Amino acid sequence: MNITRRDAVKLGAGVFGTASALGLAAAQKVNPQVKGSYNFEAGFTDASFGTKICEQWIAATSLDVMWGDASAVDNGARKAFENAGADTRFDIAQPIDAVGDAQPSVVTSTVTDWMFGEAMDQVEAGEFGDGKVIEANIDNGGAYLGSFSSKVPEDVQKKIVEYTEQVKAGTLISDADVDAIKATL
Repeated sequence: MNITRRDAVKLGAGVFGTASALGLAAAQKVNPQVKGSYNFEAGFTDASFGTKICEQWIAATSLDVMWGDASAVDNGARKAFENAGADTRFDIAQPIDAVGDAQPSVVTSTVTDWMFGEAMDQVEAGEFGDGKVIEANIDNGGAYLGSFSSKVPEDVQKKIVEYTEQVKAGTLISDADVDAIKATL
């Protein structure tokens, strides 16, 4: 199965607004035929709700790729993916690297380093506070893609690394690309 042929992306659970538009604009830069939507449902702790809502999305939209941001709800959504066919439905997990046999639908993960170490160092040094921001992003290693599932072919992995470098350089998509997508959500 070549996951680059996916024709529907569900940016689900807790993703909304600019983040959804940004993700969809990036997906369409790779494959202009990609269709996407986002949905924000209340709550982050009900795995059974995640299963139910994802089953509805699968039935209504043929959902086959999802990136969620809703903790336990994501676990439920992955269960729906497994029930619908883990070889044809793919999830990008978060906030830890969740690739492995226990999560057969996970093809990679958005990993977030919440920068607690840096924050604690600042607290100990008496430098924390006063509106100082500690930012975790792709440029400083605070956010990155985790390992890839064996379902992701090596050539696709290499292409993703290229796209990641374009994201870091600010050249993958423009603000106009994001604005055009945002207008459709």
